[in-house]
Amino acid sequence: MTRLGCTKISTCASASGRCDFVKPAAFSTALRSSATLWDSVGVETERGTQRRREWMNVVLAVVIGMIGVVYPDQLKAGKEKHEITWQFVLFVASLVYFAINAWQWMRTRDGVEARRAKADRRRAREDRERVRIDRLRSDIHDHITLLSAQPKNSPEEQIHAILQAMANVVLALCDSEGIAGANLMVFQTDKPSGHVRFLFSSNYKNGTPRGYLVLNQRYSAVAPERQDRDRSLEEFALPVNDGWAPDLPGAPTAFTDEHLSYEPDAQKLHEDLEGHSEVDPKTTDAISEYFTTGRGKNIGTMICLPVPAARPVAVVNIHHSRRYIVRSKQAQRDFANAFAVFVGPLAAALPND
Repeated sequence: MTRLGCTKISTCASASGRCDFVKPAAFSTALRSSATLWDSVGVETERGTQRRREWMNVVLAVVIGMIGVVYPDQLKAGKEKHEITWQFVLFVASLVYFAINAWQWMRTRDGVEARRAKADRRRAREDRERVRIDRLRSDIHDHITLLSAQPKNSPEEQIHAILQAMANVVLALCDSEGIAGANLMVFQTDKPSGHVRFLFSSNYKNGTPRGYLVLNQRYSAVAPERQDRDRSLEEFALPVNDGWAPDLPGAPTAFTDEHLSYEPDAQKLHEDLEGHSEVDPKTTDAISEYFTTGRGKNIGTMICLPVPAARPVAVVNIHHSRRYIVRSKQAQRDFANAFAVFVGPLAAALPND
């Protein structure tokens, strides 16, 4: 057993040549009490713990005050003997602890209130977003009903009607503010010809794409309906790789993974390719430029849904100019998944060729 009675605090000799030591029982009790108090008044967020902490500080202040009443006589005697007494050690330790704890308590109290207010704001926002998602589902159901009641027109007209419904739904969710759009990119294995622009495909270091997702302007819609097509879109093609390199974020990734892709901030799409040695840095720079200052600068939030047959044959992109239409993770999942009901009608409307 280690004996604490030999732990010397001071080497001050009295006139009699005797040297005083800290009383071991009192010192160890003070240490245990300090540790227990520290544990009991640690940073907590519950109101009950805050009340206990306040009472602890009151009790500690009383104890320090009582020691302070009897301490002057001890101090006088200690000065005469040039000694440091155990009362002095306990007094100083308690005073330091009280100062530190009071400072931390005030910090924690402010922090608790700030965290509580932040949690209240988050819950209020989540409640509002749930209401908006419920309204979105209701609007989608109404549009699906209207689409089902419409006469069967040509495939192109059916596709446009579905895309227009998607754009209208997103615009309504954003209280008719900003610009919403939807477009369809069809997969083909042959390299497109004509005036179709190959976007980001020449910046890969190695390999050949297994196909392309091609955007045709006739498969697009915009809301508010100022025109029958989204004239701001250029006709372009995106490469779909065959495993030798990561797919471009957005539509190519959704196509390959056969799973929807949701991006609350399209200006951050390029970050998905950073750190991949197979991709030339010019590719990430080009994607970043496209969505910040290029033709895609009006795209804030974007959803990419694969349109399956036996396997995906196309990808539908839904976008709005506002970033972070919804912020909570659950609302983002519900928002993206709500559009899955449009996939079936789109697949049925696609021409077989």
